[in-house]
Amino acid sequence: MAFDAHKNFAVSLVATAPSPAASGTSLVVTAGEGVRFPIATAFNAVVFPSGQMPTPANAEIVRVTAITTDTFTITRAQESSGARTIVVGDIICAAITAKTLSDLESSPVWTSTVTAFAFAATLTGASTGYLVGAAAGNWGARLSRSAGGPVLLGVPGTTSADHFTIVSSAGADLIDVTGAGLIKFAAYTGTTFTAGSFYLVVDASGNVQRSATGPAS
Repeated sequence: MAFDAHKNFAVSLVATAPSPAASGTSLVVTAGEGVRFPIATAFNAVVFPSGQMPTPANAEIVRVTAITTDTFTITRAQESSGARTIVVGDIICAAITAKTLSDLESSPVWTSTVTAFAFAATLTGASTGYLVGAAAGNWGARLSRSAGGPVLLGVPGTTSADHFTIVSSAGADLIDVTGAGLIKFAAYTGTTFTAGSFYLVVDASGNVQRSATGPAS
């Protein structure tokens, strides 16, 4: 979302009041002080009597929509404030209001929608670097050592049933975490891995056993 413009020390006095004072949509600030205010986008400002603290009884929030030198175009009675009689000598300042903070609170951290991703190419680093490439079936990307070495991670898995996979440097699946939350291990024959060969399950006696079908329930 677009935020209001901001500027430090954006304050001046009303030199020419709106007409009518309680509903007019234009005012003039002290000569030469229009530049104190942000002009890139619209912003809210507080108008209140000089020498007094702004309160709901004596202050109004207006929205400044345009500035021409020292002349402000305003929209009255913003943020549930009441329109008041603005007079010459009133203070106008681009203060922090509830809108300033609520805009921040309601703004999403990430505004783009990501529906899917897959790597169409393989990026290879040095022998001590990493390799990123398309997983089997284009279900996601794998990440592994480019020349042997430790096993790293693959995401989100190599088939539609696998949500997360750890692969070897040769591309073999070592561990698959399935969509059901089960962990499948690859069998190793001394030379090759066979992906998704067995589960480790705990039986009724508390013993860990190898199972080809997963938990009994």
